[in-house]
Order: sequence, then C-alpha cells, then structure tokens
Amino acid sequence: MAIPVAETDQQLMNSIEGPVNAFKQGSHRFVDPGYLKIFSVAELDKLIAGDPAIDFDDFKANTHYEGGYTIESEQIVWFWEIVKDYDQENLSALLFFGTGL
Repeated sequence: MAIPVAETDQQLMNSIEGPVNAFKQGSHRFVDPGYLKIFSVAELDKLIAGDPAIDFDDFKANTHYEGGYTIESEQIVWFWEIVKDYDQENLSALLFFGTGL
C-alpha cells in the first residue's frame, strides 16, 4: 500500500522541523534576520557556501607541496600543464581527491 504523497511530504517536514528550527535560532544569534531579507536565495547560498566555481590560478597558488617538491619541480610543472585544461567537474574531483573537501 503506497503512502499518499501529501502524507510523505508532511512526514519529511515533521522530521526536519527540529533541526531547521535549531539552525535558525543559532544563526539568528549572529545575524539579525531582518538583514537576511535583502538577499535572494542564490545570494545567501553564495555567501554561506561560497562560489562553486574553482579558480584554477587560486587552486595552483594555494597548493602546498611536500617531499622536496616545489612549484618549479618538473613533475609539478607537468601536472599543472595538464590540470589547466580541466573543466569544473574535473577540478572539483581533483580538489576532493586532494583534500577530502
């Protein structure tokens, strides 16, 4: 027997109501909710989570090398020559592989 969609939606809403309210209360301790009204949902998302686009130059400039390697090491130069042509999906996968973030 299938559960009606409306009932399933209500169950979902009830299950997350507590955590959502706790998040709202906690965030309102730091940010006046009135200030949030000036932002769109997309703008708030970018403020909270950052820009989803990975800047290649920033990625390269903030990479830490170990084991005697430097940005001038031949292998590192080759690595960045390949990575510079990556699309955002591959850059994201590489960043996740290297950092777990």
